[in-house]
Amino acid sequence: MDWDTRKAEICGPASLAMIPWNDDFSPDLGALEDNIRWMVDGGLVTGRGFVISPSGTGELVHLNEEEHAQVVEASVRGADGKLPIVAGVGSCSVFEAIKMTRNARDAGAGHVMLTPPFYYRLDEDSFYTFIAMVAEAVPDMAIMLYDQPWRGNLATSLTATLLQRVTDIPNVLSLKYGGPGIYVAMISTIPMFKDRFNFIDNSLGFTSSVGHIHGSASFISGPASWWPEFELEYWDLLEKGAYGEADRMHARLAPYMHFFMGEEFTTGEEYPYYFGASVVKASLDYVGLKGGSVRPPFSAIGDADRKVLFRILDDIPYTGRRA
Repeated sequence: MDWDTRKAEICGPASLAMIPWNDDFSPDLGALEDNIRWMVDGGLVTGRGFVISPSGTGELVHLNEEEHAQVVEASVRGADGKLPIVAGVGSCSVFEAIKMTRNARDAGAGHVMLTPPFYYRLDEDSFYTFIAMVAEAVPDMAIMLYDQPWRGNLATSLTATLLQRVTDIPNVLSLKYGGPGIYVAMISTIPMFKDRFNFIDNSLGFTSSVGHIHGSASFISGPASWWPEFELEYWDLLEKGAYGEADRMHARLAPYMHFFMGEEFTTGEEYPYYFGASVVKASLDYVGLKGGSVRPPFSAIGDADRKVLFRILDDIPYTGRRA
């Protein structure tokens, strides 16, 4: 495999796709295709962005195996060969993760994002074994590892020790990594491994400029799914090294991110906790795409909160396209 070419695809804004649902909570695959085309038409193309679909924020863990394959197939159709699709894969079972990875490959995705197993406490050997088994079972699939230190279990973190072991697995090419919570580790680990892996800053923009300074190749973005032009403008400033201008520009999204993070970002006195997909889906509705509902037991944000969110977007102001 030409791993250098695959690795180079992981570059620019990483858009988190949301799964629209039908009234019976089955995936609305046509609407998903439309939403992916919207990103392509907004400028996200190979070398200047990619899409994680399904994504963690986009209700990845709510899918069964058949639905997962359908979502990946629809995303590939929507991208039409113009934009890399990274299929999120998450399971407690390594054998289920292997099946999902094979299905994603067969559906046309070039990469999978592999999350650490959940529920059980992990040690580093277990996490490494999980990664190695998936990689060896599907050796022609490029793999992105997802660092999840917020779970409070260090074995779900991509430590320097674990990354050194993973360097021997040829099809592990990229790392969803970084953020304010691991700032010190981030600025030391990225330079150590940037030649081996492409790093995707996972701070939703809060430390993306710092990550880029130290060698990250991408940043995670919810807004890229509904306003790709804005995130591409920000990316171009990062690539030029205009970090002050980039941060000032991206600060326009601060009120939106404040709303999105809710009590996780503030004391909870202003905004409550919102299920992340519900905020991004409401934003898709705002621009005229289908965001819509979220799968139970979670709920879409209520009408009053939607009005607050839409007023925030009006005041930013949103200057993108309308569907």
